[in-house]
Amino acid sequence: MPAESYEIEHFIELERAVWQALKDGDATADARLLSDDFRGVYRTGMAAKSDHLAQLQRGPSVAWYELSNPEMMVLAEGLVALSYFAHWARAPLQSATEPESMVITSIWRLQQGAWKNVFSQDTDLRG
Repeated sequence: MPAESYEIEHFIELERAVWQALKDGDATADARLLSDDFRGVYRTGMAAKSDHLAQLQRGPSVAWYELSNPEMMVLAEGLVALSYFAHWARAPLQSATEPESMVITSIWRLQQGAWKNVFSQDTDLRG
C-alpha cells in the first residue's frame, strides 16, 4: 500500500474504535484492535495487551471521550503514527471524577491485512 493512499480518517476511526471499546467495556473489540505485542506507556508505567484488556474485567473504563487535532505520520510502509489530543473521564462517571486531558501517540502496523495498534504513549496534560 503506497504511503500516499493512507488516509488519516481511517486511523482516527481505528483510534475511536479503541476508545469506544473502553467506553462499552468490550474486551473482544479491544483485543481485536491491539497487536499481541502491544506496548502502552502510561503515567503508571508500561503495559502489555493483557494489561489493557484487564481494565475491562470490571466493565467500562471510560465514561466519555473527545478526540481532537489529529496528526499522522507514515513511518514506513505498513506503519503509521497517529498523534492527537484526548479529553475524557474515567468510568463510572461520578461527581468526583475529573476529566483528563492527554496527548496520545499510537502506532498502527498492518498485519495480515488488518491494522493493529502496536504502541501507545499517553502524555498527561494535567499540571
